Amino acid sequence: MTDMELLRLQFASAYVLNADGRLVSHNDPERSRAPLVAISGCAEGTICAVRDDVAKPVAEEVLRIVADGVPFADNAQMIDRIAHIFDRASDDGTAGLIWPLPHTTVYPSEATVVRSGTNGGDALLTRLEVGGMPPSLVEIGFLSVADF
Repeated sequence: MTDMELLRLQFASAYVLNADGRLVSHNDPERSRAPLVAISGCAEGTICAVRDDVAKPVAEEVLRIVADGVPFADNAQMIDRIAHIFDRASDDGTAGLIWPLPHTTVYPSEATVVRSGTNGGDALLTRLEVGGMPPSLVEIGFLSVADF
């Protein structure tokens, strides 16, 4: 899959959209309220959806700004313009953006991060197969390594 295909899959999994492609809710059991606007992007491009209760002219302007922007390369100007639109569109004054965080942030921790398909990941799966799943993982539904 391309990065754009993965982003589209993420949107389809994370949100409930109406027939017009507008955000209705999060795709969670509670169907919690969707953000005013959800934007994701990569070097290939950007995808965006606007909540279904945002006025149509504002939604169209946000989508146009995102479509005209540079695909997640240097998006500071696009973010400033969209933040201004959010200020106008927000009915309760609580709208805001989730800002991109630097990928180089290090959090001091003794935890070891392992990934699938690596020696560390394979060793973890072997250890769990041989020694069994810890009670804390069983409690949240991981009954065997097949549940990963």
